[in-house]
Amino acid sequence: MNLKNVDLNLLVVFDAIFRQRSVGLAGQMLGISQPAVSHALARLRQLFDDPMFVRINNEMCPTDRASELMPSVERVLSMIRDDVLQPVGFDPAASRKTLTLCMPDIGEQYFLPPLINHLAQVAPEMAVVSHELGPAQLEEALESGRVDLAIGYFPDLRRAVFYQQRLFYSGFCCAVRQGHPQIGKTLSLPQFLQAEHVTARLRIRSQEIAEQAMREQGIVRNVKLQTSHFLSLTQIIAQTDLLATVTYEAAQLLQAAGKVHIYPVPFPIPPFPVMQYWHERAHHDRGNQWLRGEIRGLFQRDGDNSADECTAEH
Repeated sequence: MNLKNVDLNLLVVFDAIFRQRSVGLAGQMLGISQPAVSHALARLRQLFDDPMFVRINNEMCPTDRASELMPSVERVLSMIRDDVLQPVGFDPAASRKTLTLCMPDIGEQYFLPPLINHLAQVAPEMAVVSHELGPAQLEEALESGRVDLAIGYFPDLRRAVFYQQRLFYSGFCCAVRQGHPQIGKTLSLPQFLQAEHVTARLRIRSQEIAEQAMREQGIVRNVKLQTSHFLSLTQIIAQTDLLATVTYEAAQLLQAAGKVHIYPVPFPIPPFPVMQYWHERAHHDRGNQWLRGEIRGLFQRDGDNSADECTAEH
């Protein structure tokens, strides 16, 4: 049987006759004439090479073949009604969608708690999956639809197929434990240079901005510890005299987790934009549009609407 020769309206007629056990009542149910239903039944019989329905005691009774088909026909019609012909709009309160995001380790700690709490109120059936991907992997994941949205600083997403929207500008600061023996109310450049440092070798491009600024200004840190995990910084800074140079958002997390002092960096480091990114394939998707709006509402600062939906090259 060639699918292109199948009229799906025949399945609608089949469903109506099966339920009504009458050609006339099926026509009334569908709003079509009895001859039209009879014609559709004749085509069904030809299509399946089976009588499909036979008259017994003034009732159209399904054959064994028709009874076998009915569960499958119900599934097909239900899928067409609920999925293919669903309304254009998007109802987050009823959606069971799984949102797939990409952000770095620090981003998960900063963005996910407020987002999860917000979704619990407005979209309680939704779930979230978060990944940390390298630039090439992220491009492919956005293009394929495996990732709905990326949040952070991803300057490699420069092709015109990627949209971006600025949420806020971030920068850098320094963090040490309260009661540090050499650093009091302020942090000077000599104190920064004399201090012992801890660095987190994370897969985030913003870290390169700070390192580049230090190289350009001839600033060399005395690094005593390198770690691969941001979470470890919480206890390391709280329990040692090491100093960490981190983003504003990371500093907030460190300060909330322990007795940590935050200071301005005693030399200039340019700020960087924190963005949300998506692929053009998702640009007009109602669910993705809704998600972008919620992210913007939760995290966009200072009324910054100047970066509204544009490609990275614009």
